[in-house]
Amino acid sequence: MNKPTRVDVGGMLAGFAFVALGVAFLLDELDIIELRAEVVWPVVLIALGAAIALGALFRHRPRAGA
Repeated sequence: MNKPTRVDVGGMLAGFAFVALGVAFLLDELDIIELRAEVVWPVVLIALGAAIALGALFRHRPRAGA
């Protein structure tokens, strides 16, 4: 029987954060929205911290004797 695959939640969150940041920068370049550094950097740091924390929390640890 196959083992269920584990999802890397931290990696997935980081990937979504980078995609969202890229879309936001693209919209800024197209003059659809206006980004300010004092807003963008805290969001980047929060997303990065959340990805690291969730990755550590959900990291698969093999059981002793397994």
